[in-house]
Amino acid sequence: MKDFNEQKVVDYASGGAYNIFILAGPEKNSIEKLYTHELADGKKSVGMVHVYKDVVDKWQMIPAEEYEDRKSELPDVSFAFKCPIHEFEK
Repeated sequence: MKDFNEQKVVDYASGGAYNIFILAGPEKNSIEKLYTHELADGKKSVGMVHVYKDVVDKWQMIPAEEYEDRKSELPDVSFAFKCPIHEFEK
């Protein structure tokens, strides 16, 4: 079995009479979706996002696309995430 529903079959097994379990590969572009962050302003960013608290204790995010221009804004202690954390501020 090479493909199932246009996805690569990773593994399969039968589980008794008339049962079959199919483990299909990831959908196309799923890796990009995995690393897509939704920023506070509603924009989306793919890749590493740097996060820090500013002087008024508010979280600031520097998306991958702006990192080179804004990396000097990062304080000594900051965080970087490749996979998004939903509702990060909470």
